[in-house]
Amino acid sequence: GDYKQALATAKPLLQGGMPSEQVLQLMAAIYGKLDDDAGRRDIQEQLVLHYAKPEYWHDLIRMAHNERGLSDEDDYELYRLRFATGDMKTADDYSEMAQIGLQLGYPAEAKMVLDKAMDLKLLNGARSQRLIDFVNKNLAQDNAGLANLEKQAAADSTGNTGLKLGGAYYTRGKFKEAEAAYQDAIKKGGLKDPDLAKIQL
Repeated sequence: GDYKQALATAKPLLQGGMPSEQVLQLMAAIYGKLDDDAGRRDIQEQLVLHYAKPEYWHDLIRMAHNERGLSDEDDYELYRLRFATGDMKTADDYSEMAQIGLQLGYPAEAKMVLDKAMDLKLLNGARSQRLIDFVNKNLAQDNAGLANLEKQAAADSTGNTGLKLGGAYYTRGKFKEAEAAYQDAIKKGGLKDPDLAKIQL
């Protein structure tokens, strides 16, 4: 129960080379007992970096999700991480990600998310079908507006419209075009959220 002494004893074991998974697990537990969220998050990041097990991703994403002041975009980036790491398990997980994606203007990605949920046989019933129909309708409108978004991004003196264009490309799987749009947006500057632009890039 002497957690401060345990921490002082364990810390030197992180020096030099790749840290042991067991030491990192021990330190995460100690920081948990000390209610040190910053220390625990740092250790959790190291567990993900060096050992990348699904349970470590789950814990780290949950910690990030509990941060105060997250924007809808921040929340959506966490959903993207959950999707990429296989952390989404329920119909509600997929439906909520699709709905937030729609709100943020990513109908192509929302469709991809729902298609994955359908492949996993998680979606059924009238409510799910309404969401699928709504996503398809929004995607058709979004496809029609892509050329207009490209023109707006070219004319915008800031990079904010370029970020939206990068998102539109990204969610369609056009990664080279997305990269170019994000880099151009960052270069133009005047961004409302420069950090988010870097995360998206």
